[in-house]
Amino acid sequence: DSGCENCPALDMQESNQNVLGVTTAFFAGFHAIVDPAESWIAKWLQLRNAKPGVYASEVHGTLPPDAQAMCEAKGYKWRCKAGAA
Repeated sequence: DSGCENCPALDMQESNQNVLGVTTAFFAGFHAIVDPAESWIAKWLQLRNAKPGVYASEVHGTLPPDAQAMCEAKGYKWRCKAGAA
């Protein structure tokens, strides 16, 4: 509802439209991370600096071009698995 604390580049706290534009219900599996600094799953997923929370294992879809531009303009790198549609 209010965005992602791990994604400041997307300005989700400022705009509900940004939340709707970059979130999806199309995902497979999830992981709960309580202590990212000590969690082996956080290390494996490269989320050691993330906030504690529940994360999707795999998200289906792509980041919209405007969200990609927002990330790049603020110096954040985003990644998408090859072949994702």
